[in-house]
Amino acid sequence: MPRGTCWLAMRRTCEKIRVICVARSTSAYLIAHLESHHYAL
Repeated sequence: MPRGTCWLAMRRTCEKIRVICVARSTSAYLIAHLESHHYAL
């Protein structure tokens, strides 16, 4: 297996993990934001 192919596979995996992390942190932030507004009302 060439080194470039392995690096590309690792990079794709890292990008997937990063997308999941960003989505989780964004949804957590939105939920907290909505809850604070809900309690404010």
